[in-house]
Amino acid sequence: MKSILIYPQLEFAKAQIPTPPYSILFIADYLLKRNVDVKIFDLRFDKLSQVFDTISKNDPEFIGISVMTGPQIYYALKICESIKKEFNKIKIVWGGLHSTILPTQTLQNKFIDFVIRGEGEKTYHELVSGKNISQIKGLSLKKGKKIFHNPNSNQLTTSEINELSIPWSLINPKRYIRNGNFNMITSRGCPFKCAFCYNTLFNNVWRGWTAEKCIQELDKCLDFGSKKITFYDDYFFANSKRIKILFDYFKEKDIRWKAELRVNRLDYSLAEEAKSHGCVQMYFGAESGSQRVLNILNKNISIKDIIQSAKITKDTDISADYSWMIGIPGETKIDVKKNYKFNKKY
Repeated sequence: MKSILIYPQLEFAKAQIPTPPYSILFIADYLLKRNVDVKIFDLRFDKLSQVFDTISKNDPEFIGISVMTGPQIYYALKICESIKKEFNKIKIVWGGLHSTILPTQTLQNKFIDFVIRGEGEKTYHELVSGKNISQIKGLSLKKGKKIFHNPNSNQLTTSEINELSIPWSLINPKRYIRNGNFNMITSRGCPFKCAFCYNTLFNNVWRGWTAEKCIQELDKCLDFGSKKITFYDDYFFANSKRIKILFDYFKEKDIRWKAELRVNRLDYSLAEEAKSHGCVQMYFGAESGSQRVLNILNKNISIKDIIQSAKITKDTDISADYSWMIGIPGETKIDVKKNYKFNKKY
């Protein structure tokens, strides 16, 4: 059995420190541990001609493509069209948030044969392993002009998450390090229920690597030359026991790091401890300077929480980065003005 996994270009690929394509890396690891031969192409760095050469030499039955909503769709469709033109027997499988949210619309494209909804490890493995497609949970498919959606798949459990590693042998990790900076992910899901978040849509509970597993994987990153880690977990601070162990590790290895935290979960004690263990920046999902909009978004935070988080980070000399939104359904011009004035003031 052979398969190819592709991460398409991004419109801002050269403007940011590139995050490794974890969506396909974890699927690849799941496949390799089950004796499925797989190759990865990150088209932010690789060329489509390399994909074509690999197809010609290996004759894979399936090609999986991970796609986010936005301009990446355009690049992904161009890739699919090119592949189908040269190798029309190959089955193309889309995964990722966009096709999970809009599987019917995605499958209406003639170049796409299957969609995987939700986490892709189990579903993609069953597909490439030859399981009856009508029995594969999380799979959407078309028969003629009709589109069918199999029942949802089960999320990976915490123990299954901890069995996954990053198969660095499939890609060049040094591509993703800039001046020692490296982007990492150690968990999935979030315990909170913000109305706009994909985690709420899929009831995506928090599941993460143990501290010991994190350290194993982070040691590899340090060996590649990384010294400054940005954690892209949806909620890095979810497990306090894990954080305590990682704090000691960060200090021992002299790692500078950044991570996301809710504004109402930060206090001086945590900020001071994080700072003394290498934290240089915290990310906060503030979203709006209007309490009414915060309530619409089910943020379960207050304007006072946002202000307090800014005060704490300033007092402890931790850089703070906030996300903001405009255009929320139900938002009024008054709300927009409040948001603008709040940002200008603070």
